[in-house]
Amino acid sequence: MNPVEMGSKRSSSEGSLFSIEAVHKPKISETVANQLRKEIALGHFKVGEKLPSDLELARRYQVGRTAVREAFRILEFNGLLSVRAGNSGGAFVCRPDQGILKTQLEEILRMDGVSVGHLYEVRLALEPDMLETALKRATPADLAALRENVERSEASFLEGRQQDKVRETYGFHIILAEMTRNPIYVFLMKAIIEIMYQSYSRVMPVTDFNRIPIDDHREILTHIENGNIAEAKRHLVHHIEEINDGVMKEVHLHDFLLKKS
Repeated sequence: MNPVEMGSKRSSSEGSLFSIEAVHKPKISETVANQLRKEIALGHFKVGEKLPSDLELARRYQVGRTAVREAFRILEFNGLLSVRAGNSGGAFVCRPDQGILKTQLEEILRMDGVSVGHLYEVRLALEPDMLETALKRATPADLAALRENVERSEASFLEGRQQDKVRETYGFHIILAEMTRNPIYVFLMKAIIEIMYQSYSRVMPVTDFNRIPIDDHREILTHIENGNIAEAKRHLVHHIEEINDGVMKEVHLHDFLLKKS
């Protein structure tokens, strides 16, 4: 038995955290794509700028032109490049599309089986600190946007426009994220909201909490306008817990009805 076989058998029998696995050797095109990705991230190529031709890059990286073209396709799929044909064509650097990234994240989370409890934990960890940052950077225009959102939510509820009410109440949290001036908060919040809507809708057809989100948001807004960060955060946590409790009751009822049918 050779040393590799011995090591593999030992790690298996002893329950080691380490095991011998085949090492994946990246394709040349993947290596080129990673190098181009680094150069774009470092600002060597700006958004809107045309990359050198595949021939120039092949010479620079000492690879075949086919590997460079494949690298272009990889980066185009990831939303970092736009490849255009024709005399004025080429590979142009794009600003990453958050929609693509968000969709990929949602698919990964869906495949991994996101639960209501997972969403609850992430919201409790993320949103209170996000709110504090938002309050520190809030402008009069931001506060006006929050007020308008609450009023639109109220009007949608009173007029029976349920889907509009749902969209507006979720929008309240996205506005808070945008107030931080931090694109990562915005990206994460939009992804969480989309996952929440998809997850909650499975047991609640229109994700209906009646007036609860509207009244909670109005209370949070009052504390924001008064500059009371501690009370705003406390009410936000209460709001997240209240929504989670309501959803969990529906989940249990949904499971109970499925078992009876």
